[in-house]
This record gives sequence, structure tokens and C-alpha cells, in this order.
Amino acid sequence: MKNGKKHYIKTVSSEEMQKGYAKVVEWYGGKEQFLSVANNPISKEAAESYNQQFDNLLYKLAAKKVCSPDSSEVRELVSEYGFLMKQLSQIKKEHGLMVAQAQYYRNEKIKPMIDEKYGNGTAEFFAQAFEAFYKDK
Repeated sequence: MKNGKKHYIKTVSSEEMQKGYAKVVEWYGGKEQFLSVANNPISKEAAESYNQQFDNLLYKLAAKKVCSPDSSEVRELVSEYGFLMKQLSQIKKEHGLMVAQAQYYRNEKIKPMIDEKYGNGTAEFFAQAFEAFYKDK
């Protein structure tokens, strides 16, 4: 047990972890807001509802893969996704979170799962669409 605690303390005190924590606190607009959200999670039913809405939006976005990632149709869907993400996570500004989401879609372990579910090449298209929308924000 002591080794586990030492490992935990070492991990959370690492520079990389501290930078990540600072980034998340920034998304929430402060430490107090972040802690409030962390201590008051949404209900299981609400989480399931959000997941269904995200899934529906991603299917719609996948159908727009023939469009430019910067097209108005794609931008509208990305905007809606960002709005939902902002509501779900209760953050003040979704820019950083959505840029991180674009990186998530490029993760080599995640990419095949996304492509299998939404169609070949959709993970990269989602990443490009999110980056195109949030590049100037």
C-alpha cells in the first residue's frame, strides 16, 4: 500500500501532471469551479443522454466527410458538439477541451475504434474539423 501511495504522489506531482491540471483548471475558469464540478458529478441518466447526443452528432459529422472540414455544414455540427461538451463538462470555454478532443481522435489506439464505428477515415476527419473550427477561437 505504501508503494502505491508513493507512486501516486510521484505521479501527481510530476511536471507533466501539474501542467495538465493547470490546463483543466483554466478550462473551468478556476480551481473552485473545477472542484465544484468534480464534487458534484452529473447523474447517470444525464450522462447517457449526453452520450447519445454526441453519438448522433458524430454520425451526422461522419456523413459530411465528403465536405471540407471548414465547410459551413461541418462547422455547424462541430459548434453543436462543442456546446454539448461545454454543458456536460461545465467549463467556461471549450476551446482547449475541443483541441484536446481533436488530438484524442488522432490517438493510435482510439483511431481504429472511431473508424470502425463511424467509417474509415472519420477519426482524422473529426480531428481536422475540430481543429478548423477552433483554430481562430
